[in-house]
Amino acid sequence: MRVKKTSLELLLIGLAALIFMLAALGLFLLQNPQAPLPWAKTATFSPVPSATITQPIASGTTLSSFTPRTSYTPFATRLTIEAPTSSSSPDSTPTAQDTSSTDATPSASETAGPSPTGATATSTPTFLPGTQPPTATNTITPTPAVSPTLAPGEFGITGMVVLNGVPVPGISVSFRDDQPTRSDITDSQGRYWFTTYAIGVDFLLSFEKGENPQYTPSTLFASTALLYGYLPSGSSVITLPDLELSLVLNGQVFEPTSPIEGATYSTTIITGANPIQFAWTSYNQAEFYYVELSPGDSDLLLWGSENTTSTNVMFNGTLDDGTHIAAGTYYWFIAANRSINDYTLTVYTQPHSLVIIP
Repeated sequence: MRVKKTSLELLLIGLAALIFMLAALGLFLLQNPQAPLPWAKTATFSPVPSATITQPIASGTTLSSFTPRTSYTPFATRLTIEAPTSSSSPDSTPTAQDTSSTDATPSASETAGPSPTGATATSTPTFLPGTQPPTATNTITPTPAVSPTLAPGEFGITGMVVLNGVPVPGISVSFRDDQPTRSDITDSQGRYWFTTYAIGVDFLLSFEKGENPQYTPSTLFASTALLYGYLPSGSSVITLPDLELSLVLNGQVFEPTSPIEGATYSTTIITGANPIQFAWTSYNQAEFYYVELSPGDSDLLLWGSENTTSTNVMFNGTLDDGTHIAAGTYYWFIAANRSINDYTLTVYTQPHSLVIIP
């Protein structure tokens, strides 16, 4: 027989069911408070791509890479060598030069008289293309020189000065690194010797015709010759490439051709529309050239051209300081650069005078 429940019993059953449901809901929320309610509709979110952040470009900044001026490589311009100090010392200097040797005596053509100090507008002998300069009276056969004894921490710097490949004795050369400039005279085999405490630094070996007054002005000798680079490590004696002084290689004379010696120009007509064209003959194995303009009474550099592989450049009258060339006497030179292993040789022509009038 089925028992009929009273209204009170039904109410109690309903309350018990409600309490059970609330308890279950509370337990669910404790496990994941962020979860949506079972009866709530779940929202669907579409991901939004993040905005691209653009950094501002500073005012005046260009996107192209900066190309530095390449007119002058280290030591590439004509230098006035400071008064050299003697390199003589018991530990670092070779034995005294044998001046009585016939090998150490310049030829008659080289000893015609001292050259004037500074650049002078003197005529120079011209060698026709295809001709060779006079050969040396005595052929010098180089033999390995005996290196002086090096003190602890010292390094030896040696090499040969040559004229068309022939060693030249009695030449004064200067050497500079991170120590004061010092000089030496080449021996009977054309060799020089310097000592240094520095390796891994830049150096400059230089020949200046003004430091060698025993040689008369001639197209045979460069007015200046520079050998420069980086002193390597790993050896106690560093042998540098030959310092070539000749301006005549393979029969070709390296010399200015235009303007002619002593040419005269008015300062008012030298402009960008009417420039002076500096021209010259080629130098064997030159990689590039540049022109330098100096006042007639000093080696001060007033204007230097950009490097060029051609044999002419234009000058519009504007000097390196931005001023226009004034009336006066000037000298211009051409420098030829060529690489020798890890070093660079720069050879300057004889100077040519240029007269500027108002």
